[in-house]
Amino acid sequence: MGYAPGEASELLMGIMEIAASMMMHAYTRRKMRELPPEEQSAGFPLFLTAGGIFLLGLGSLITFVGAFVREVFGIVDPYQLWTFNVLFYLFLSLGALVMSYASSIIVEKKKVIYVLVPLFILIFLILITGPVMNLSLGLTEFIASYPARILFVIPLVMWMYLAKQTRTSTSISVAYLALTVPTFTMFLYVPEGAPIMFVIFIRLFGPAFVGINFYMGAREVSGEMVLYALSYAFTGLWMTFMVISGVTGLEEALRLVTVGLVGLISFGSGAYTYARWRETKAPATLSLSFFFNISGIGFILIAMRSLGVVPAVEFLYIPVIFGVVGSMFMGLSAFIALDWRRVMLLPVLVAAPTIIMLLSWFPSDPRSYDLYRPMLMVTNIINLTVPIFLYLYLWWKMKQVGRPNRMRPLSLSLSLILTTAANVGGRISELPFAYIELLAIFIAWLGITGRLDRWLSMGDK
Repeated sequence: MGYAPGEASELLMGIMEIAASMMMHAYTRRKMRELPPEEQSAGFPLFLTAGGIFLLGLGSLITFVGAFVREVFGIVDPYQLWTFNVLFYLFLSLGALVMSYASSIIVEKKKVIYVLVPLFILIFLILITGPVMNLSLGLTEFIASYPARILFVIPLVMWMYLAKQTRTSTSISVAYLALTVPTFTMFLYVPEGAPIMFVIFIRLFGPAFVGINFYMGAREVSGEMVLYALSYAFTGLWMTFMVISGVTGLEEALRLVTVGLVGLISFGSGAYTYARWRETKAPATLSLSFFFNISGIGFILIAMRSLGVVPAVEFLYIPVIFGVVGSMFMGLSAFIALDWRRVMLLPVLVAAPTIIMLLSWFPSDPRSYDLYRPMLMVTNIINLTVPIFLYLYLWWKMKQVGRPNRMRPLSLSLSLILTTAANVGGRISELPFAYIELLAIFIAWLGITGRLDRWLSMGDK
């Protein structure tokens, strides 16, 4: 039978919700230690909210476990699997109830509990009596899903109110999670393919957004936080695809995990460099942010095509153009970092004709044109290979004068050397080339985050 996309996504959804609850718990404990003993009770609603999100995570995991039992043990009778549905709604409803009560404490509306408990009881009356009254399991679940969704209206409204009052990223993230959790019912209606993947993505973004915001602390929502959350959601979507594919071979599993890690580190590096650009306003840093984010998407798309998910030749244009644009930003970053103003636009002038030519060939197969491979080769030599030498030159100049953070340009140069080696033959998403690309992006991440400089300075001491 195979896992449905909604079922497969609940594994990652559950893990991310439990991780988000732990981040919220740790954040609350840290904040409570800063308060005098008589005020520490103020953290109780946040502890409750973390507990509610933890229960949601258990509910998601129960859904996946039910599908796992069906696939592994070959149970096809839906009545034998009905227990997992009941347990899912138990944890879902409890999570919503706890989150609602927590928010009601904050806004001093505790009487809302008199609405929550009857809704909770109603859900289970429907789930238990439906099959007894000869209602189909699908209809029973359809009816029960409505009071379950209503349970989330209360925390959604209250957390949206809190978000409006506090304008902090933490309250906004919890409000978003409360908004997206009830979208599990969309798995009953949305067709498979791109629509269901979009639903999965917006669901996975919720716990990732909560976890990132509570890890980084209450502040205004920034592009950095959104990008970090997007990186985890995108990786979760990729891992969901891995489960759906029913990968059984170790090599294929390692390949999919490697691709996911490359995407995660690429997006994480993009988020980090974007945050640094907001502080420094350095154009070279912004160019690097574009490079990491665009390259991360392009790499995932190349992998999807090589796995046969999107075999249409028209789809080939997207990762190829993304690759050209990404390499353009890498070239720009190197010229800008060296302040070579006279040749600063060279990467753009190299990439623009290539992109125009590719678009003029659409929708025919670009590989059928003799100019296709030489054109891409020249573009990449200038926009990816030239920065290798430029960043090496920048590192040498910084080393000569003893400037700090000189491992950043060196790490980028080494990363580009490895990326070039991994791309030999155009099989970068296949093993062992994917391992080389993972090492390349990891080295770049170590360099741009300053970890290499800190480790080397510790070694000098």
